[in-house]
Amino acid sequence: MLELHYARRARRRAVDIPCELISREWDEPVLHRVTDISPYGVWVKTSFPRPVGERVVVSFVGPHGRELTLFAQVARRLKSRVGGRTRRGMGLEFVDITRGQRIALHWALREMPDQSKARVARYRIARS
Repeated sequence: MLELHYARRARRRAVDIPCELISREWDEPVLHRVTDISPYGVWVKTSFPRPVGERVVVSFVGPHGRELTLFAQVARRLKSRVGGRTRRGMGLEFVDITRGQRIALHWALREMPDQSKARVARYRIARS
């Protein structure tokens, strides 16, 4: 079977979810926004991305309505200028998610729009 180096493990889904991040450098959780999600990780919009390889704790209410608090590792970070605006963020890969949590997240995400359709609309999840 041919595997492409750019193939993803799972589709990313466009969302707009509040999340809290905990890092060794911060005294308390800091509020951020998750803008896309998959069963393997999230993209966090932030003005101050953490270094690649750093472990953080991310907490958010998933599309299935359950709060998830997971360890994650910064897989990549981005700072780019797009149309005169600086875009910043970081990709977090889940490192402690159980098989059951990953499956539940996968099923909750399957009806949501792909990340490629993010410009059209974002699925909003309100924190109760």
